[in-house]
Amino acid sequence: MYKPIILGKNVQRRSNLWNCNSHKIGRDVYFYSELEYENWILVETDPDVLEFCEKPRKVRGLVENRVYESTFDMWIKWRDGHEEFREVVYDKTLKTSQIKQRKIKIQKNGLRKIISATVFLQNTTLESNQS
Repeated sequence: MYKPIILGKNVQRRSNLWNCNSHKIGRDVYFYSELEYENWILVETDPDVLEFCEKPRKVRGLVENRVYESTFDMWIKWRDGHEEFREVVYDKTLKTSQIKQRKIKIQKNGLRKIISATVFLQNTTLESNQS
């Protein structure tokens, strides 16, 4: 399992900080956006998720002759044994350079999913629980 990367005070000051307790992994977890927090709620309550880690890994990549550094939002280990690195993003913030950065992460670091805010609205588990 991974250990979370603690982001610097400058990141913490300019974002919302969610401090929660995860029963699934038995420790406090920290999220720096509402979207990351909402993703955690889905992961925490999904019986197919065995364990997870928020901000598990920092990666670097070269895009258009610029070095980009980014931290994955979550690592997930599923009941069927597969693992994924996940990044959650707001649809409106996806710019061309960000998409290229994410593609580098996918190719070089095994990222399996980029989840946009729209996915939360289309979540079948949420839909079935609302009826």
